Amino acid sequence: MEKIIRNEEVAYRVVDGEAVMLNPIDNQIHLLNDVATFIWLELEKESDYNELLGLVCEEFEVDRSQASEDLNNYIIELSEKGLVEKFDK
Repeated sequence: MEKIIRNEEVAYRVVDGEAVMLNPIDNQIHLLNDVATFIWLELEKESDYNELLGLVCEEFEVDRSQASEDLNNYIIELSEKGLVEKFDK
């Protein structure tokens, strides 16, 4: 089962419910909306995709199919930028 955890070297702060992150790899600043911030905060602990998907659907009352597509794209984006790590457990 693939697990996802955020890169602990990423500096971030939550301001008014939205995260501001500094990527240490390229020194880029990222502003996250409320949904992305929710996911980011959940990734503080080791999570798997299905856990995250369930939490997002519950928190934001969204269609599971659309949420799955959006979450998958977001995790891929974070992984490509080095902001999260994926590993098999």
